[in-house]
Amino acid sequence: MLDIYKTRRPTTPIFYPEGVGGPEIYNLETAEGKRLYYGNLYKIEVRQGFQCAICERIAGSRMDFDHEQSRGGGKRDDRIEVDGKWQNAALCRRCNTEKGSKRYHWNSGKYVPNPSRVLAKEVA
Repeated sequence: MLDIYKTRRPTTPIFYPEGVGGPEIYNLETAEGKRLYYGNLYKIEVRQGFQCAICERIAGSRMDFDHEQSRGGGKRDDRIEVDGKWQNAALCRRCNTEKGSKRYHWNSGKYVPNPSRVLAKEVA
């Protein structure tokens, strides 16, 4: 196989695609990266009172980490707070499955669909 097709993944637990201070991506291929990622998920669960950000029911055993920014295209950001504002959320499995790829964001303490997605549906 040609070397140009080989991609070298970072071996550090945290990757900063735009430099330190920008988005953080935890490397789930390392034990430390997994610890940081799931540690942040737990912090989100505590922040939300162990309630799903969408249906607000107390979650059972495990919640899923939901990224406000899409995970594809290098836009993923695992931070849970940016400039003092909440980012990302914990969702129950049911809501995460139903939500699918729709983008949500925090607005006045509620996790709501992005306006551009809502407006696009109303126009169609």
